[in-house]
Amino acid sequence: MYAVFLLGVTILITESVRMIVGRIRPNNAGLEEVIRVLQFPVNNSFFSGHAANSFSLTTFFVMLLCRKSKWYVLLYLWPLLFSYSRIYVGVHYPSDILVGSIVGVLLGGSAYKILKRNSLLNNPT
Repeated sequence: MYAVFLLGVTILITESVRMIVGRIRPNNAGLEEVIRVLQFPVNNSFFSGHAANSFSLTTFFVMLLCRKSKWYVLLYLWPLLFSYSRIYVGVHYPSDILVGSIVGVLLGGSAYKILKRNSLLNNPT
């Protein structure tokens, strides 16, 4: 339930910031000669929803599972590759990915802290 709520909050924040900032995507900025463009979305670019969503969920689950193993940190390979793919296909600037990643980590960590405060994580039975 927390993960679904986290995803909804992340999408809401991402779309709100996109409407406020209004930065156009690299594929719509006349950079077709310089970058590889494989997709042509028309909505705004800043910041990356893919990066924010994937990093928020990964951070949440890594924090949730880190007591069991330190290998869960390898789960961050997924959002790193997923986020890089957004630059590769020409729909985001690197700064979009960086800010989306930071926002995602902060939101994922916050969701975990809320879960920990409000659940049985403090008092396992």
